[in-house]
Amino acid sequence: MVAHDVLTYLSAKDVNFPDINVKITDYSYEEVDTLRYNPEYKIEYREGKKPTVSSDNPLFDENIFYNDFIKYSKPVDGKVSSLEVLAMYSVEPDWGMDTGLYLSPIQKLMGGSNGYRHMRYVLFYLIRAGVLKKQIRYFDSLSKIAFGKNDIYWGIRFSARTIHYLEDFLTPVHAKPCTESFIVKNILFPKKIFNIAFNYHINFEKLTGYHIWHSNPEFIGAIENSKIREYRSLAGILSNTHLKTRLMFYPIFKELDRLWRKKMEAKPVIIETEEIQNNPEYSRVLKYSANWLEYSSSIVKGYIKNFLIPRLTESINGSKSI
Repeated sequence: MVAHDVLTYLSAKDVNFPDINVKITDYSYEEVDTLRYNPEYKIEYREGKKPTVSSDNPLFDENIFYNDFIKYSKPVDGKVSSLEVLAMYSVEPDWGMDTGLYLSPIQKLMGGSNGYRHMRYVLFYLIRAGVLKKQIRYFDSLSKIAFGKNDIYWGIRFSARTIHYLEDFLTPVHAKPCTESFIVKNILFPKKIFNIAFNYHINFEKLTGYHIWHSNPEFIGAIENSKIREYRSLAGILSNTHLKTRLMFYPIFKELDRLWRKKMEAKPVIIETEEIQNNPEYSRVLKYSANWLEYSSSIVKGYIKNFLIPRLTESINGSKSI
């Protein structure tokens, strides 16, 4: 999804995530952080800057859709808001850390290594592809390690990465590329299938990201008012949420098909912001999106409340005693 930072920020605020000043610490986890990353990716410290993905390719650049819903603060005496750290770095996995890798032959069908790590496709109830669950578990384990060292900054930052992959896990266009019926009807036209899957995915994310960043009241209300879903184990979250995410995909795809099929089946296309501003044609898909955001945020809130806050609280208490 796009606008991870706002979904994370609003969800954390609703569960009373402790907003304290935390000291920015250097990354020091080489021995335990064994995941392969894009060799060209360098760890960034973006406090006070934009969280968006910037690219010379307009297909992937987010800045024309961005609005600073969150006013990110610059560090003061090397410290920054814990809530802003959580929001900012819930976007971090989209900054290139997962690109440029060879992880599996299947990644060719998912747009490369980034898609392989950020999506969990399930088709015909039998075909499953992507390692999102593994990513969620991995960064959750690193957050435990960092908090155990009373490294609050990196404990939060690893948790933010966990939340990123969890939010992707709960995003309908990350659960299916297109409907099974569309694949069957167009099985002889693979390029058409690819273009539709790519275009609907990337433009759905731009559409929803724009409306989140620009404070669409239906979207913001859906996130703020969602009920916290209580989970006591990460396994419980990962085994009980993806089916509903997949079911949410079908009406969204049908509506996107009505809106976009004629102009998006032949080549990569990016919607213009003017097209999606106060356009009544988009009312139905925005309603479906609000339902998804309500569901997604309810689970993110449960993760923050039941997993992140207890670790943070314990680490704060531990750091005071050092």
